[in-house]
Amino acid sequence: MIVHLERVTIADKDLLRGWRNSSKVSDWMYTNHHISESEHSAWFDQMLRTETTVYWKIVIDSEAVGAVLLSEINVNDRSCSWAIYLGESSVKGLGVAQAACLLSLNFAFDELDLGVVKCEAIAQNTRALGLYEQVGFVPQITDAQFVQRGESNLAIVKLEISDSAWESSKNTLHQILAEKGVSLDEQ
Repeated sequence: MIVHLERVTIADKDLLRGWRNSSKVSDWMYTNHHISESEHSAWFDQMLRTETTVYWKIVIDSEAVGAVLLSEINVNDRSCSWAIYLGESSVKGLGVAQAACLLSLNFAFDELDLGVVKCEAIAQNTRALGLYEQVGFVPQITDAQFVQRGESNLAIVKLEISDSAWESSKNTLHQILAEKGVSLDEQ
């Protein structure tokens, strides 16, 4: 299996809305309401115009299966936010997420020369948190923050990875991907 990243284009608008509205993705987003076409269009058009965001599709052998993004890119303080989701359940556990992490974080640290990448997850999303920590993200001690879901407050975990920590972590990811038979197309 070969994994690569392709920049999201206007042709991907409906695909991303479908993923963002699927329960396997929206259950872990900060807002999980049904995203209307007009709401999605406004978000999507803004996302494409924003120079501080890079949004990719995760592609396996020509099939888009998820997305990964860098946002709030700040070259002055050498930081950004990062997020990932798989839109297709069939690829979970195959190394696709690790491959997308490797490709997107290489871009952040090598191409953009960032010093730190930050991410967040809902505390109950143990699968995502496990992936982030496997990649090298470290939980940060912060004031408690929550996402409101009905009558419940879901805690948010904030994590970071530095450029030096990434240098140590990426070799482990390459090994994991080799064991799973995943190749990277880093073009």
